Amino acid sequence: MKKRTRKNPVFTRFRAGLSGKVFVCVFVFLFVPVFASLSGCTPKEAETETFYASDAPEALLKELTDAYRETGKVLLDRGTAFFNETGSEWALIGLRASGALNENVRKAYLNGASETAASKDSDRMHASKSTDNARMILGITAAGGDPSKTGGKDLLRGISSLAYVKAQGNNGPIWALIALDAGRYEAADAAEEADRVTREALVSYILSVQRPDGGYSMMNGESDVDLTAMAVQALAPYMDDPEVRAAVERALTHLGERQEADGGFEGYNARTSESISQVIIALRYAGVDPLTDGRFIKNGRTLFDALLSFRTEDGFLHEKKDGTPNGMATDQAFLALASLFLPGGRIYAFSAG
Repeated sequence: MKKRTRKNPVFTRFRAGLSGKVFVCVFVFLFVPVFASLSGCTPKEAETETFYASDAPEALLKELTDAYRETGKVLLDRGTAFFNETGSEWALIGLRASGALNENVRKAYLNGASETAASKDSDRMHASKSTDNARMILGITAAGGDPSKTGGKDLLRGISSLAYVKAQGNNGPIWALIALDAGRYEAADAAEEADRVTREALVSYILSVQRPDGGYSMMNGESDVDLTAMAVQALAPYMDDPEVRAAVERALTHLGERQEADGGFEGYNARTSESISQVIIALRYAGVDPLTDGRFIKNGRTLFDALLSFRTEDGFLHEKKDGTPNGMATDQAFLALASLFLPGGRIYAFSAG
């Protein structure tokens, strides 16, 4: 297949004659006037080519490529000031995965992260929330920085204590493991060896808190869709271990059983787009096709059918009753879309390959 050069993000499809599968071929060309609309942005022409093969309907795949392109533009149109603040990590990670992360955005984030870290009294970005460190480690790694040398702080050392990581709840160890794997990092030594964070300790802990129904919760209460999906994302790289594989399969079964008739999920008395996005990311991590796996199709509706029902011209809604798009919902939807087109599908595996 020959590459075609166009001064726009181009999403084309072709049908493989032998397999009968629809392949989505995504060409992204970054030009200042079209995709990178940031003030003062002068990125070099860049090209990212990715493929996704699926037996899903071609019309749905076309809608997904359109949503992928347009949502990426929404994120970039926020401007560099947005990316200069911590909290922008999820958008930045999605842009990296899509090939649309430009130098201005990258530098803006790293500058903001450095300022945030420098303002703290220790390597811990929050007194009790280890996920603040984990989130920034992900963002810094995605932007090409060094989380052990940011603003005079070592964010990896900040999550070296297992007691500290566990204090926030089960999402602490989950995101610590995802963060370490993002750059194939080793956690720094803890004050006490027995308290040291290691991959083995994190995996063991996550396995130990799985609920009898296969799900996960924040504080060992009722299973939550989002936490269960995040646990799958953390554990999936370790599925060569039979115990981990069994735990992931139980979690996937739980998620499939929690899926509603419209293809979405309900949790804490709310149906949100973020829950759908997290499950999509989890399936891609586990090597499951979110468009065709029967466990995740209800009444002919896939997870992406459900996710797209939250889409507006300017982003994604948190709940359908909302009148305006939500920033976090839009960021997470873009991560889900990016994971679909990303080879391997593991959105946080920045050092893969």
